[in-house]
Amino acid sequence: MRRKYGNISNAVKSVVRKYPYIIPCLSMGIINYSKLASQIKGDVDTLLDVDVNIDSIKMSLIRYSRELETYYNLRDSINVLSGSSLQLISDVVLVTVELSTLLNVFDKILSILSGRRFIQITQGRNTATLVMEYNVYEDLMDEFKDVISIMDNKAAILIVSPEDIIYTPGVIYLISCLLYVNKINITQIISSYIDTIIIVDRAYGSKACEVIDEFIKWYRGGSNGDRTIL
Repeated sequence: MRRKYGNISNAVKSVVRKYPYIIPCLSMGIINYSKLASQIKGDVDTLLDVDVNIDSIKMSLIRYSRELETYYNLRDSINVLSGSSLQLISDVVLVTVELSTLLNVFDKILSILSGRRFIQITQGRNTATLVMEYNVYEDLMDEFKDVISIMDNKAAILIVSPEDIIYTPGVIYLISCLLYVNKINITQIISSYIDTIIIVDRAYGSKACEVIDEFIKWYRGGSNGDRTIL
């Protein structure tokens, strides 16, 4: 085991990466290194199969935080999200069917797409999930055979971002964190070019949209000027 991780520094990095929510705090230097060293010591000891000095773990954490400063920050992803626009679709249904069923109703789906009503299709190996407005579901429901699951009373938040989202890591992480800390569960995330669609329970649709919208307005500056990006 020791040969695999080599030294304390590599073992510490390996352990920390198992807890991705720690990484932003390390990169910003806003963490109690002594406490973190104490908490991960058991894992580091296990990886190296020795009793590692806790001060050595602490120093490895400090060095790692300095490495993270140089390449890990959320500035670019914050800029992308703050340049995005939002739309809430408040009555959405998710239907998962056998792939053969999708093929049978594809012509009707194309006619719906041409009418610019909301429908999104995600294809798996043997199944397909359709996310659609309830009135679209009403038009299609009699056509569906071999239905695997139906999830109604959902809402969709459509986020249209600058093209930079294609090349910028961390935007989905930001959105997920915003909803997580507000105790909003994400049912599904769908991406299509510069569009990101977040599916949540209908009861939380307005709140989810408001949380993301407040974040966007905050980092656009509003009437209070530029905001600090940690």
